[in-house]
Amino acid sequence: ERGPRGSTPRSDQGDKMLAITSLSSAAFSKSGLSVPLVTFDGAAGTTFDFTVLNDPVMGGRSHASWSVAGGVGVLDGEVVDVPSLQAPGFVTAVANGKFADASSVASGGLTLLVRSSTPTYSGYRVSLYSGFGSGTYSCAGGGGIPFSRGCFKGKFAVPAGRSFSEVYIPFSNFTDLWSSATGEPTATCATDSSACLTASALASVKRVELWAEGVSGKVQLEVKAVAASASAVSAATALTAITAA
Repeated sequence: ERGPRGSTPRSDQGDKMLAITSLSSAAFSKSGLSVPLVTFDGAAGTTFDFTVLNDPVMGGRSHASWSVAGGVGVLDGEVVDVPSLQAPGFVTAVANGKFADASSVASGGLTLLVRSSTPTYSGYRVSLYSGFGSGTYSCAGGGGIPFSRGCFKGKFAVPAGRSFSEVYIPFSNFTDLWSSATGEPTATCATDSSACLTASALASVKRVELWAEGVSGKVQLEVKAVAASASAVSAATALTAITAA
């Protein structure tokens, strides 16, 4: 069961933890510097069926839809307070499957090719599950309940603008210890090495989840691709995989 949610004041430290580099570009690489994980163009090995999960806690009323058109996946909805808790809920789009082995770029980060009509929304997150149990269970528990490790979550922001942008999140910013109430880390890779997203975990990703969580507001997120990249530079300069909208 997910606990009560409340907004957390932003701090300089919290902003630093995001460590997000946003770079406008046209595409992801299929070179050794970038490993495509998710696309929406029908390509074998990177196209997966995403479904929406809304906040089920104590009558949660957050809602969203998921659609795919023109090679773009769209999460569209609203995160609202759970009435009985007076705290924001969540919506997610989730896909289960066997994703590409990204262990070769474990020292890098995750790159999302995204745009949004709600760029001021501050609760966007993405998670990668790699474990031996249930991805649904782990990605609901965040390591806060027994046997719920292995769902690594990172936070990101989407730049304003009509063009798709690459948003890069270092793997060192991911943790599988986070609050099921807010989505915020309860421990980071920097403070607890057991929470780090390792090469071994990246070799066997079984679930990718896009979140709008812990912050009330309208949500509209368009995703063209998700890739594991050796660095922000490699993600920005290798532009041969996907044509920009």
